[in-house]
Amino acid sequence: MKFKEYIKEYELFIFFELLGLIIIDTYLFLINTFFQLIIIIDIIYLLSPLLFMIYNFHKKKEYYSTIYRTMENLEKKYFISEFMTEESFISLENEIMKDILNKMFLSMYEDIKNSREKQIDYQEFLEIWIHEVKNPLLTLKLIVANNKTKVNKSILEELEKIENLLEQILYYSRYENLENDYVIKETLIEEFVKNAIKKHSRQIIENNIKIHISNLGNIVKTDSKWMEFVCSQIISNSIKYIKDNPEVKIYSFEDNSSVVLVFEDNGIGIKSKDLSRLFSKNFTGYNGRLAKGSTGFGLYIINRIVHKLGHEISVDSQEGSYTKIEVKFSKAVHKW
Repeated sequence: MKFKEYIKEYELFIFFELLGLIIIDTYLFLINTFFQLIIIIDIIYLLSPLLFMIYNFHKKKEYYSTIYRTMENLEKKYFISEFMTEESFISLENEIMKDILNKMFLSMYEDIKNSREKQIDYQEFLEIWIHEVKNPLLTLKLIVANNKTKVNKSILEELEKIENLLEQILYYSRYENLENDYVIKETLIEEFVKNAIKKHSRQIIENNIKIHISNLGNIVKTDSKWMEFVCSQIISNSIKYIKDNPEVKIYSFEDNSSVVLVFEDNGIGIKSKDLSRLFSKNFTGYNGRLAKGSTGFGLYIINRIVHKLGHEISVDSQEGSYTKIEVKFSKAVHKW
């Protein structure tokens, strides 16, 4: 609070004080009062309100500064009204403001509660719907896989794309409440990596992709289900952007403070200008615009999940040469 702003608040009060002073001085002048006496009366007349305003300004400034400091330290700032103590110099306006803030908070709380309930209902419906859709989708995949023709191969590829998109939606819908869905425990990297590879076994075989696995004996603290999804999305991207003699290397290594899981392919690579935006929502980049059906959503989701799990993810690539994705875990104590 600045003194200039404070004075502005009392403009009307100051105006009437000065008007009263002019009226009194005019009257004293008309009755031939000594000039020195008029000055003394003016000083006495102005001194009390002036001292009050100076005192009141300093008290208010101290009070509101405390409120601001308290609010800065509050994680949930909407509880600030609970810290607005009763002060004699602003007791009435303070109580009115507290009442307004409390009513605003209750209204906001009800709105958030209703929105949250709707979100939960929608999420539950979405999860049930996805699981229901997966059943006929699995049946279609089995029918098509058992009748191997060129047309059925194309159909199977499209069905797998649908399955991958459904999985993305499912995990994204659960992401906001991830802390209620994951179980962090010591997990062997090899387990969730191999499970992720199995999901893409048909594509790997048909595209003659060589998978080189090594040094996956590290144990990390994570959730295996969510990390399996992360690995699956990374492998899916490697398959999508392959070139001649495709290879994917999956390995891990340790440094001083972490265990790093690496996915490295010899695919078409990524343009350097696209690297900084790779994890942005719906960003497809140059490669994505060439690949039909690319949404740019997969990497966005896994980036959010990895950070929510407390890990780190990074990408290094050279166009036409390779792409390397690293997932960094806080270092585990044990190793097989």
